[in-house]
Amino acid sequence: GELRACTGISSNSSELRACLPAITIMATMYRKIIVQTGNIIDMEDQIRLVGQTSSEELKGCVKTALNEWSSPSAARQHHPRPATIGCEVEEEEGTVVVQGNRKPLMYTAGICGGISTTAKIFLSDNLGDYVTDAIKTVMRNVDRERIESVILSLPDVSDDLTLQDLMGVWRALELAVDEGYVTHLGIADISNSLFKELYEWSRVKPTTFQINLECCCNPSEEMTEFARTHDVQMLTHSDNSDMLDEDVMSSILSRVGVPQAVCQVQWLARHRTIMQCFGLILDKGYTIAIDCTGGND
Repeated sequence: GELRACTGISSNSSELRACLPAITIMATMYRKIIVQTGNIIDMEDQIRLVGQTSSEELKGCVKTALNEWSSPSAARQHHPRPATIGCEVEEEEGTVVVQGNRKPLMYTAGICGGISTTAKIFLSDNLGDYVTDAIKTVMRNVDRERIESVILSLPDVSDDLTLQDLMGVWRALELAVDEGYVTHLGIADISNSLFKELYEWSRVKPTTFQINLECCCNPSEEMTEFARTHDVQMLTHSDNSDMLDEDVMSSILSRVGVPQAVCQVQWLARHRTIMQCFGLILDKGYTIAIDCTGGND
C-alpha cells in the first residue's frame, strides 16, 4: 500500500502537524467502514497497561474490537447500535459497523455532580461534513443527547494554515452548538496568532486551547493573559502526530474481508465520559470512519 506522508514539523515553527494516513489498496463492496472500539474501561488487557502512548492505546483497542467482532450480521445481532437520540444519523447503504463489546452505562439523573462527555476529533481533511458526521456518530455510539465539549485536531497546523482554512470546519461546530448537540468548543495545536484570529472571527468562541507537550511547555505571557481575559482554558496533550498507521488500517480491512480495498480515513474521534464530582472515567473509546469509495466511482 501507499501511505501518504502526513507528519512532520514545519520548518518555520515548532508546531506539530497531526493527521491521519491515506492508504491506497483496491476496490471494495463496502462504501464506508465505522470502527467503534467499545469502552476501554471494560478491557482488562488495556486498563492494566501503564504509560502507553495514545497511538498504542488506539492500536490495542482496535485489536480488541476486531477480535470481539465477527461479521456484519453478527454485529447487528449481538451489538445493535443505540436508537437515534436527539439527532438524525442515517446509516448509509454499504456501511459496515465494526463494534467491540460495550456494556450499557447506567447514566442517571442522580449521579454525583452529573456526567460530562468530551470528544476530540482528528480530521484527515478540513471538511465540515466530517465534523458533523463525527459528532453525530459519537453521540449515537455513547448514547448521549449532547456532548459537553468537542476539541478539533486538524491535519495540518503548520504556519501555512490560515483562518480561511478553518472557517468551514468551525461553522460546522457552531451549527452543532446551535442544534444543541455540543456545549463547548476547542481546538488543538494551531498558532497563538491564529487562535486569536479564530476567537475574534467566530460566532461561537473557542473555550479550550490544547497545546502539544512536544511543542511547548510554557505558553507565552501574552497568550496566557489573552486566555485569562477571555476565559479560555489552556490545556496540554500528548497525542501522537501519527495516531493511525498502515498496520492498523490493514488489520481492519482484513478483518472486514476487504484486504485489497481503496480506503482512506475520514476522521478519528476519541471520547471520554466522566463523573464530574470525582473525575472518575466511566467510558473511554475510539471511533474511526473509513471511506472506501476510492476507485469505485
